[in-house]
Amino acid sequence: MTRIEEIEKEIYDIIKQALTSYRLSNYVDEDGDAYPLLDHLSIPGENISTGKDEIDFIVDHIAHKLSPFIVTENNESKEKICKLEKTLKNEQNYTLLLLNRFKNL
Repeated sequence: MTRIEEIEKEIYDIIKQALTSYRLSNYVDEDGDAYPLLDHLSIPGENISTGKDEIDFIVDHIAHKLSPFIVTENNESKEKICKLEKTLKNEQNYTLLLLNRFKNL
């Protein structure tokens, strides 16, 4: 896993945990307690799996929107790192291609 992928996973996990534990301030249950977002997003009368799925969709959307702004400790942007990784992979592929051609001579 690359450092960028590690950072993306950390961000995803933080957002998911925050949304899963969030309690709505304008909705309360019958005891007057703040109503969990997870329950609010679930289909009434069913288990919370639909709410969990909905939170996953929201987290994916937020993480995708944040993705271009992720930077490493060296302030390298994700876009720059992806270009460098692609260039490196192309160079490795080219080197392997040349080695295979020399083997066949």
